[in-house]
Amino acid sequence: MLPPLAAIACLWLLSHRLEAVNLPQVWDAVAGLPSHQWLLAALATLGSLAAVGRYDVVIHRALGTGMPARVAGRSGMVAIALSQTIGFGVLSGALVRWRMLPGLSLWRATKLTAIVAGSFLAAWAVFTAFTVLMLRPGLSSYETFGSIAFLLISGAVFAALICGCKIGRFAMRAPSLLLIGPLLFWVALDTVLAAAALYWLLPDGTAISFALLLPAFLVALGVGMMSGSPAGLGAFELTLLGLLPTDMMAELLAAILAFRLIYYAAPAVIALIPLAFASGPAHAKPLAFSLRDATTGLPTRNNPEAGVLRQDGGLILSARATAWGVRQTPHTLTALGAPLLKRGSDALAVLAHAARETARLPVLYKAPPRLAAQARAAGWAVSCIAHDAILSPQHFSTDGAARRQLRRALRKADGAGLRTELARGPLPEDAMRAVHAAWERRSGAERGFSMGRFDLPYLRGQRVYLAYLDETLVGFISLHAAPNLWVLDLLRHSEAAPTGTMQALICHALQDAKQAGVSQLSLAAVPCEVGSATGLERFIRYHVQKASGADGLRRFKASFAPDWQPRYFATRRKWHAAIAIFEIAHAIRHPRAVQRVSTAFLGSDVAQGPPQEDYENYEIDSYPRACETGAR
Repeated sequence: MLPPLAAIACLWLLSHRLEAVNLPQVWDAVAGLPSHQWLLAALATLGSLAAVGRYDVVIHRALGTGMPARVAGRSGMVAIALSQTIGFGVLSGALVRWRMLPGLSLWRATKLTAIVAGSFLAAWAVFTAFTVLMLRPGLSSYETFGSIAFLLISGAVFAALICGCKIGRFAMRAPSLLLIGPLLFWVALDTVLAAAALYWLLPDGTAISFALLLPAFLVALGVGMMSGSPAGLGAFELTLLGLLPTDMMAELLAAILAFRLIYYAAPAVIALIPLAFASGPAHAKPLAFSLRDATTGLPTRNNPEAGVLRQDGGLILSARATAWGVRQTPHTLTALGAPLLKRGSDALAVLAHAARETARLPVLYKAPPRLAAQARAAGWAVSCIAHDAILSPQHFSTDGAARRQLRRALRKADGAGLRTELARGPLPEDAMRAVHAAWERRSGAERGFSMGRFDLPYLRGQRVYLAYLDETLVGFISLHAAPNLWVLDLLRHSEAAPTGTMQALICHALQDAKQAGVSQLSLAAVPCEVGSATGLERFIRYHVQKASGADGLRRFKASFAPDWQPRYFATRRKWHAAIAIFEIAHAIRHPRAVQRVSTAFLGSDVAQGPPQEDYENYEIDSYPRACETGAR
């Protein structure tokens, strides 16, 4: 009952202000407006509604609904056109979006509408405070202080709503300039065009400049929206008349009446047409892509190193015949290595589309040469950032001058009585925790993102090799395993481990890989040295090298004389690289801060993986069932 009561109260107050106004004169002024003014106002109204539609598109991308931009924008325009005229904005807007958006339940449409309304009001507050400060130079010191305080408070509220909004189980993600910037832009464009529509409807001779009208209009618009009454009836007029010169009340009323006809009434009537022909929730269309948790059902035949996605919010991006293993940061959607699945579709286009629809930048991280060449041909900025140390188990030997340091280390391990074995059955968990704790005291906190971390449920899904002195565990390694490729992941050893412990464990794994017919074993990648690189590539290599501190790791892997294969970093634009490097470096150092997409808003009708037949003939690498609870 609050909106109609607010409208009645405002209309009662407004009626006292209109006692001295000649209402027939107001109607004559409206009828006498020339056609070109109506046309200009109509164009401004159309532009304002289009901006509102784009606002909805940004919110859909922030939530990761996967709704096509055309569908999201059209539903936003229709919802605003009707809800701003009918009133009860959240309820009426939710019903319209539920009708217009295929596959969206009424509850999720209501949450979407609430987020749109709340973030719009917060963005309006920021833009209004800024406009008042810029366009009202005659403000008193108290008014200036109040406007600055309002700007700061509204900015904080806007950031909280957009970047930390939580409704029930659903929480939006961390701050993103790719989200905040467009929202402020579309709100500013929408409200400025709305003010322009009112300005062009002022009768000739009205001495009100646009610079004077805009701040007053913005404040009146916000008061009208917060009142909840249909089209802000009463509250909008009362506020606008109170902020503008009182000797032009008849002219202002004429412009307001014409504005209501062309900005509210006409769009509402027109919006009924697409609403009547909307397909409705019963005719849901499949999404172009989906993002889902990578904890289980992770296909790793093509890219076994993607097993690291089981930790820290890793995701599977699926689009019918294509699947990527990805991680999200506030501004990026980063694909790790090669696609998990690819059957004839353009994997790069899938990644770019998903990034755009989730308001992020697409990034390739540690991409193999063929994928990097495809990205370069598609116009991406590509740089070599690492070299993967590849060994051939079928032809590996410790002989030769290149492996002289390796033989020396193995002799020391053998002389110390080191024994290595493949872990079979239950892992020696307490002993492994002690080894890991010793390693962490010596080496510092674990890294993440594309590197595995010590976690027993995670290790149970890998090949683990153990090193003992007598009956004491002094070290272990783990590997991601696929039929034709094994990839080294964790290396841990205690202070008691003799020289050559890690080398002995890797050589044991190489022997097993040879017997299993595995063609390649990767010692994983090490960052490129800065060397003679220039420009963007030098910038990337420097920061990757600085973040990793990989000199000792490079020397260790070089003792196996591997085949060094390049791995690449790619973004759609060169300037995207700086953002991606900063966020990936942060995610490597703070792995638990990696963003996880929330499916509480999306629900089971949206956040689904690809059809099961897409995984035919591919190895599915997942946790043992008994470990799933602990892993989650």
